[in-house]
Amino acid sequence: MRKAWIGALLTTCLVAPSFVVHAGDSDISSQDRKFIRSASEDGLTVERMGQMAAQVSQNPGVKQLTQKLSRDYAQADQKLRAMGQKLDVAAPSELSSRSTREVGKLDGFSGGEFDQAALRELVKAEQIYLREMEDEASQGNNAELKQFATTTLPPLQDDIYQVVRLQSDLNVTASTSTGNSANTGQPLAEH
Repeated sequence: MRKAWIGALLTTCLVAPSFVVHAGDSDISSQDRKFIRSASEDGLTVERMGQMAAQVSQNPGVKQLTQKLSRDYAQADQKLRAMGQKLDVAAPSELSSRSTREVGKLDGFSGGEFDQAALRELVKAEQIYLREMEDEASQGNNAELKQFATTTLPPLQDDIYQVVRLQSDLNVTASTSTGNSANTGQPLAEH
């Protein structure tokens, strides 16, 4: 009888996907804890890539957009960290080795090649972050985190749209120009 009870308890613990942990006055699921940690990490990655691109790029359009990205993701991360602290969930303050490798993919590029590589890597990193936000908005357990994800999504979706648009502009400019490539520092025309 005791073995059956222990087996049932173990099965329940292994099967329950959103085990609730008590943190002070609030309850937080393991899914919500994971969201805080991974979204913070991925937000930091986008922020650092944006900072690097804003410093290295010679294209004013890339500089301006990546500065905006860095600000937007830093603000979102600051809010998420505050929520994590309130819920007793520590968010990473430094990049993991995986994220450091992602940011490091931009080393060695310069000029137009750097801009294209930076925008390509930013799109990848933003897509991961936005997927996490969408998952939390639709499947999260903590109402405050769900609200955060729901309200954070639209401006960050607009950011990724702007990055993709700029990426497209750079590719078109680079392939259609006659002697003036996308890395000349000329602002990109608005469409």
